[in-house]
Amino acid sequence: MLRVVLSINAGRISASTILRRLGTCSCKNRLCQAFCELGRIIRTGFLLRYISDSQLRSTIQDATNKSEALHAYSSEPSSAAKASSRRTAGMNNARRSNTTT
Repeated sequence: MLRVVLSINAGRISASTILRRLGTCSCKNRLCQAFCELGRIIRTGFLLRYISDSQLRSTIQDATNKSEALHAYSSEPSSAAKASSRRTAGMNNARRSNTTT
């Protein structure tokens, strides 16, 4: 893994090339296994920090709530569009009632 980092820093290989190769390699590849283990170590460290740090949990919860609220707001039709559709529906109902009488 250190060789990979040094090669990227020296400009002999790009990070995107390494990622492409790691994405297509098998589980028997030692480099791929090493990066998978490193990922597990990083994830475990983050989870331990998340469990023990109430400020971090609060920050993540606040960010999650903001993004969910934004998503809920953007998925609802705007009030102007709602009013317009109600007017159109009302005019269509009035036309139908006039043609049937």
